[in-house]
Amino acid sequence: MARPKPEVIRSQEVGDGSTWEILKADKFYVVTYKGEPVNIRKTQGSMTGNQHLYKKLTYTNRGNAELQIERLNHRFNCTDFTLMEVGN
Repeated sequence: MARPKPEVIRSQEVGDGSTWEILKADKFYVVTYKGEPVNIRKTQGSMTGNQHLYKKLTYTNRGNAELQIERLNHRFNCTDFTLMEVGN
């Protein structure tokens, strides 16, 4: 089954031949921990100091959010990560 065509709200052509488009989203899916929206970061030490890498936790596609929840519950050995729907 093909993905439905997105509704373009506004577009802007850039000088390099690319086009940026603002698309309408019906819902957003947010990964939560114990029902609360959170951020997750990974800290790595390097020769220049610590680097912080932040994980993406908001999605417009439900399937991607559910996969991230599975990965996080597995990594932290829990079932506390869940999904929150925001929007219509």
